[in-house]
Amino acid sequence: MVQFNELNLHPHFVQVVSELGYTEPTPVQTAVIPLLLEGCDVIAQAQTGTGKTAAFALPILQIYRRNPGACKPWCWRPRVSWRCKWRMPSRSTVASL
Repeated sequence: MVQFNELNLHPHFVQVVSELGYTEPTPVQTAVIPLLLEGCDVIAQAQTGTGKTAAFALPILQIYRRNPGACKPWCWRPRVSWRCKWRMPSRSTVASL
């Protein structure tokens, strides 16, 4: 089994995840976290409760921690609940600058 410290997450995030009681990443986390840290675009589908939020949030927070200007939050409110996504420049966008 893969451990969180094998996913190239900053030690601080590994410690926090451990303190929250999570010992092993779920399959969706194992698949998604490394890809996002490499800067890949990712769409993932998994059942409720499988850790999709952490799979996306941990790499986004790590990228933001490294370079706060790299991520820009974009939020909107359709109907009742707030929904947010992070807008990060893609490699092709960065290469064109």
